[in-house]
Amino acid sequence: MSWFFSVFSLELRKLLSYRTEVWLQAAGSIFGHMAAAYFLWRAIFASAGATEMQGYTFGGIMLYYLLIPLIDHVMRGADNGGISREIYDGTLTRYLLYPLSFFGYRLAARAAEAAIAAFQMLLVIAIFLIFFGEPEGARFALPSVFAAVLMLTLSFLVYFQLSAIVELLAFWADHVWSLSVFLRFLVGFLGGGMIPLAFFPSWSRFAIEALPFAHMVSLPIRLFMGIATSGELWEGACLLIGWSLVLMLPVGFLWRRGLGQYTGVGI
Repeated sequence: MSWFFSVFSLELRKLLSYRTEVWLQAAGSIFGHMAAAYFLWRAIFASAGATEMQGYTFGGIMLYYLLIPLIDHVMRGADNGGISREIYDGTLTRYLLYPLSFFGYRLAARAAEAAIAAFQMLLVIAIFLIFFGEPEGARFALPSVFAAVLMLTLSFLVYFQLSAIVELLAFWADHVWSLSVFLRFLVGFLGGGMIPLAFFPSWSRFAIEALPFAHMVSLPIRLFMGIATSGELWEGACLLIGWSLVLMLPVGFLWRRGLGQYTGVGI
């Protein structure tokens, strides 16, 4: 694992060379997300004349939407199409000559991005609690924070595999960017990153819970807020581990078949 940490350290130093850009991107994402959520949900609560909806107060909903871009950034990293771009421009060839795993290298690089995003997330949560305190219905505690970090780690791994499957299609397709956008939308929508899953109709819950997305987005958020149970934690962790093992099969298959026709000349 020494080379993994070497790559992780190298990528971390590279990212920190552009500290202003890293923080401005994070701030812009959070501000835009929160501004839209504030005006939307303020209107919804006002029109309904309610102080609580599906177990969420207005303060709880704002905290939920604050955590969405933070969780998403940790889970996805930069998500900049690195694998497909290297297939297209031929730079994948160098990894075939290196004495290390291609996916291990990409995972280490993505982990460096996730580490910075995780630090930003914890800092933003701390600032929120200092200035606004815990909203009614939420309870931050150290055990639940550790549990949320565990789920985020598994979410990060599963999303890496899902995005790898999409990007490996670049061996056959000229463009996979639209598929990557669709994957991001699918994870966000079915994971509760657009609307909390508590507002989904009851008939859809079983199918959503069987898929990994709800456990990748909604569950870590609710763990941070202290409103998820230990049973949900272990159920979600086992499900994501199972999905990760299953996803190894298509990733390996596409990689082997793709290399069989890879020319490495670039475009």
